[in-house]
Amino acid sequence: MKKIILPSIFLFGVVWAYAFAYVPYVVEQGPVNVEDPEASRVFYDALSGSPRTYRVESEKEFDFSVKIFAPKKTEGVFSGYVSRVDGDLETFVGALDEKSALWEVSYRPLEGDWYRNGPEFTGKVPGGVYKISVFNGENEGRYALSIGSEQSFSVSDAIRMMVFLPKLKSDFSETSHFSMFLSPFGFVWSVILAVLITLVWKAIFFVGKKYIAVSEYAKDKFKKNLGRKDRRVRFFTGLAVFVFGVGFWNWGVMGAGGFFLFEAFFGWSAIYALLEKNTLVNSVSEEKSEA
Repeated sequence: MKKIILPSIFLFGVVWAYAFAYVPYVVEQGPVNVEDPEASRVFYDALSGSPRTYRVESEKEFDFSVKIFAPKKTEGVFSGYVSRVDGDLETFVGALDEKSALWEVSYRPLEGDWYRNGPEFTGKVPGGVYKISVFNGENEGRYALSIGSEQSFSVSDAIRMMVFLPKLKSDFSETSHFSMFLSPFGFVWSVILAVLITLVWKAIFFVGKKYIAVSEYAKDKFKKNLGRKDRRVRFFTGLAVFVFGVGFWNWGVMGAGGFFLFEAFFGWSAIYALLEKNTLVNSVSEEKSEA
């Protein structure tokens, strides 16, 4: 049954992710070069005193799609424009006027966050070099710029999104890391965590039994040694510690919580094995006496 459940959850998460797929980028400095303007991607950025420019280049005619978003928690609005660049000549193509947008709030499933929808520009344009400029009155604040509409999502992009998502929560949208698990990648994170715990368990017992357990005494060290009460305590403690670690995205705290959950799931404690303590025996004895 477990062999069916985990792949199913993983597949569901991947399929859901692909349904809303785009390639994410964090802008650290500009200008930003965009080579494939039709491929869907989102640039997460923050203005710091000056407009941000994006250079778009294509050898053939293409569908130009540009839209500005802003995190729900930010109050600023943003404008911009699209122009064609021919050497020193710059020709206006279209406007991204903040007043043309209602800035309505909508949910973006891939990030698992709420964003305000800003102005957009769409149109078919001939091949060449184009410039997108994003700005506001103070040239301050966080925004997201969507370019392209065709889904182009690889496995490496999915991995990058999973690594990038916690940073997006804390540094960009300023929302709780818990909401990350409402996104399709939350399913994938859960499956990966379960798989890692299982692999660690298999590795410990494989190495222990094959290379360390050279005697019956040593083999006993790798038998289950946690009773029902001990497993419950470890499960709820590990769950609380892990959730706390997720809230602050602290890998050390999450690791400690994962360690307790590992012991709870598999009923084996390395410390108990070293101390030659076994509460499983007592737990079984108590159940027999009650019966």
